[in-house]
Amino acid sequence: MTEDEKTQEIETRVKETRIGMVPRLRSLRDVFTLSELQMVCDVSRETAYLYCSRWAAKGYIKRAGKNSGVYYNLFKNPKADTMLKEAIELALAPSAMAVISASALQENGFTTQNPKGLEVAVLVHKEQRTLPELYGVALIPRRPEWFRAVEGHLMDGRHDIPVLDPGYAIADGLLTKMPKTFAHAAWKPGPDDIQPPNDFDFEELADEVMEAAAAFGASHKQIAEIEDYIARIGDKIGYKGGYDR
Repeated sequence: MTEDEKTQEIETRVKETRIGMVPRLRSLRDVFTLSELQMVCDVSRETAYLYCSRWAAKGYIKRAGKNSGVYYNLFKNPKADTMLKEAIELALAPSAMAVISASALQENGFTTQNPKGLEVAVLVHKEQRTLPELYGVALIPRRPEWFRAVEGHLMDGRHDIPVLDPGYAIADGLLTKMPKTFAHAAWKPGPDDIQPPNDFDFEELADEVMEAAAAFGASHKQIAEIEDYIARIGDKIGYKGGYDR
């Protein structure tokens, strides 16, 4: 059977089983998967693909990412494509996640840098080598020990995903080395990238960065480099008290 004949056969089956586009879209969640569409609408995977292709072309749904199998139901909720947490959960089913890097600092008001996508740490295990791609999100792998290290240093975020404290976000960005098999690397903040809010306490931030460095297992050399980094932030903001850990 040729590709054209195969497509025609699928389209014929779609017409025979059609119950209407609106009821189908309304029966799906704001963020849904291809597998969910198959089950809810009782169609084959090929037919589900055809539905999604047609609906996406009309602007009724939007793919959450390349080959992710996750879609935003814009027909049901025009703001569905802002539901990044739900998309991550459906694409990856992580047991833990946290906003990190420039995204965490931005949410805390510590930088004006605009990351290309929301940077989210997700729990992965040793055998995992890749992560799904989602538009507007940079999924960054973290091992279980990392999540243990940041316990108690996460706050509520605007995407309903916990956000890393600024001191921990800075230390994490400076210390992390990414495996080459993963697509996204963590942001490495320069001192000039750190633009704290007017009411922040420099010494409190410095202590938190050093606490995080120890929690992440920084070496003596790395700790010395981080102390120098903190001093450079102090110089930039005109802090006169000096900093000596």
